[in-house]
Amino acid sequence: MRTQSGYTLIELVVVVAMLGMLLGFAAPRVAGQLFTSDKDEVERWLNSTTASLREKAQQSQTTLVLRVDVSGQQFFIETEGTLSTETETEPKAALKLPDRLNLSQVLLGQGSIAVNSQAPIRFFPDGAADPAVLHMTDNDGQRFAWVIEPFLADIAKMEEHDQYADHWQ
Repeated sequence: MRTQSGYTLIELVVVVAMLGMLLGFAAPRVAGQLFTSDKDEVERWLNSTTASLREKAQQSQTTLVLRVDVSGQQFFIETEGTLSTETETEPKAALKLPDRLNLSQVLLGQGSIAVNSQAPIRFFPDGAADPAVLHMTDNDGQRFAWVIEPFLADIAKMEEHDQYADHWQ
């Protein structure tokens, strides 16, 4: 008499059902991490960088600068008083914006606007920062902005143009 080895149909159905349930729970979490948008990545970077600059400025009792290069579409981190012309090489960008995002202008709290230049956003030893609004557009033409407030640790994201068009003016 021969013995048959293998799995029964019921065992296979149970295993497939369990794998389906695991996939159902794991897929949304994995998809959320794998398929993040450029806006989300830049927003996370801005949030963590501004919080870090506030903290480092307080700890070191120096003024730190987040230099926003509108024409180069990138951000630099510096200590106030050190210019890139004082060194032999240009400082390495802390963040280069993805091609799908365009930084159109930076509105500073002092009323100045940087469109084709560099805008310094300073972080002071007392924990305050220069207020600024970073205006951006994506490839779909959607406009949005991130607002850096003087005394708030987190930045605010605004997607309605009328919310930020005249901010601080």
